[in-house]
Amino acid sequence: MMPGIDRCGAHAARAPGLSGRLSRRRVLPGLLMLALAAGACSAARAQGTAVQEQGTLLARHEIATTVPVARRIDAHLEFLASDDLGGRETGTVHSLVTAQYVASVFRSIGLKPAGEDGTFFQQYPMSANRLLEESTTLTLSGAQSDSVAFSHFDDFIVSGYENTGFDVSGEVVFADYGIVNETAGVDDYAGLDVTGRFVLAFSGRPSGRNDLRGSSQTRAKKAAAIARGAIGLLLMTDPADESSRNLYEQLVYQARHPTMSLANREQLPAYPVVMLQAGPAAAILGAAGLGLDAERAARAAALVPGRALTGVSLSLKAAVETQLTHADNIVGVLPGTDPALAGEYVILSAHNDHIGIARDGRINNGADDNASGTTTLLAAAEVLAAGPPLRRSLLFLSVSGEEKGLWGSAWWCGHPTVPLDQCVGDINIDMVGRNDPDAVGATPSPKHPDFNTMVQRAVALGPEAGMHVTWTAPSAGDDLVDNYYQRSDHYNFALSGIPVVFFFSGLHEDYHRTTDTVEKINRDKLYRMVALVNLLVADTANASARPVKTTAG
Repeated sequence: MMPGIDRCGAHAARAPGLSGRLSRRRVLPGLLMLALAAGACSAARAQGTAVQEQGTLLARHEIATTVPVARRIDAHLEFLASDDLGGRETGTVHSLVTAQYVASVFRSIGLKPAGEDGTFFQQYPMSANRLLEESTTLTLSGAQSDSVAFSHFDDFIVSGYENTGFDVSGEVVFADYGIVNETAGVDDYAGLDVTGRFVLAFSGRPSGRNDLRGSSQTRAKKAAAIARGAIGLLLMTDPADESSRNLYEQLVYQARHPTMSLANREQLPAYPVVMLQAGPAAAILGAAGLGLDAERAARAAALVPGRALTGVSLSLKAAVETQLTHADNIVGVLPGTDPALAGEYVILSAHNDHIGIARDGRINNGADDNASGTTTLLAAAEVLAAGPPLRRSLLFLSVSGEEKGLWGSAWWCGHPTVPLDQCVGDINIDMVGRNDPDAVGATPSPKHPDFNTMVQRAVALGPEAGMHVTWTAPSAGDDLVDNYYQRSDHYNFALSGIPVVFFFSGLHEDYHRTTDTVEKINRDKLYRMVALVNLLVADTANASARPVKTTAG
């Protein structure tokens, strides 16, 4: 699952072994000879810039088509979450091996290629961007004081520079937490004019406001600032909060390594998000004659939301070096058989990427996030391909770049390989192997404006698969899955007007940690998730009518 902050920061990719544009013709013959039908596979491991032959992995990763489905589910999971795939970082050699593996499964079970040029692959361009520290500056100018230059890393950390960098200057406006949530009746921009100005806000959300979880994420705050014409977002970290300190440290680490961005010009432009340490935050407020108290309530009371900090302006510059690479979506189709409906598609999606190698050199295997979802997709595809004919066609979409900001699904929706208006629904799977063994969360819920008949059918079919479909993430009590609606790939399909259902079993203590490993996956739950997905896919494919938005009842 994509982290709560967006690609402006915390889990940007390193790019080991890049040498210009990585080509399947150049790289993969030396990396991977995978033959599922013969029951053998081989892979290679990238170490630095060298790719060394590793020999057969059959003893550890048996994926023969002659073994029972449950064993192949186990084998998919164990291979995808193995050290051999190095955490499946988007844009790296490991991600190319992952793509070849998924494509080989698709080919072995008889799916039709639905990528580009008659292949299973849809390639999208990326660039590896290295921030030039010496050219990254933040300067404060105040009417009552001399200019102050802050130190990158020590005083602030900048993200969102993409592959172009930026050079912006303007006044500063305080906007409390920078949260906009129409459902909760919160708009921290009410009455503000932030056009052409920086927005200064507290990180996080007010204490006790779990209903603001989704809209308090950096991604949502950034979107709100952009929509209102601000030139950048400044977030004040809380030195007393451990998660805030850890986030800052992670951003520092990531800024010292190349980060990935989409290389094409269709992406959102570079947009600065700056995390401020307490010192520079106090200096900015002090330049306007305001103080920074220890308690957030006191700080908020001391400020007047919406008023420009009189006489205070900032200048922010960041420059980058870029190197071109790419990532892949893998796309396969099982054709439908009804002459009237075969031209329509039910999409089953899951992301195959994860966050690579940790700062200490350990591998983030991502067994739950999201080897569990990719395994469910692969197993469901096999069962459906071997099952009775379906009226509509099925499109199986294994996307990359989810952890970077839903890039792969965004690219596919912008460059669909089948007609987008013929896609009747998307069933998306992310983190379904942990927590409550008998339940899986789903969104959109009956309280969500995108609630639809496909979600209703998921609830009804759950017991048949031995699963209870709930509106809460089963790990977190009353934490609605709706709070995660913008954080996985179904969201891009929803933005394209396609009904969606997102299966998600909630976060846990191993989320985005090196401890998210295969032995913690509930295999029985995963087998039943395959059954639930198969039931819903077949139900949607055979229904006379397309899924539509509806109200609860």
